[in-house]
Amino acid sequence: MFENLFIAQMKRLKLKRYDVCELLKCTMPTLKSRLQNPTSFTIGEAIILAENGFYLNAIMDSIFEVYEVEFPQLLKGISKEKSKIFINSKQENENN
Repeated sequence: MFENLFIAQMKRLKLKRYDVCELLKCTMPTLKSRLQNPTSFTIGEAIILAENGFYLNAIMDSIFEVYEVEFPQLLKGISKEKSKIFINSKQENENN
């Protein structure tokens, strides 16, 4: 699911995988690994993606879904809504 959302965003931005690798300064195998395991993206990589037009809410939703299934104890006290508010406010500030 995450990989499909990510690819849809790449298409929207008219980017190829090698373009994303260049943005993230990673190899193609590393990107493939990140797409298969979205929780392996670093915060720095998420910021780079956001700065280049990727919608982080879709990425965050996907990561939360993985954690809800695999690591529910890690999400105690963290809400999707709070993370979305932070991400939305960051993106709005960048657009102004």
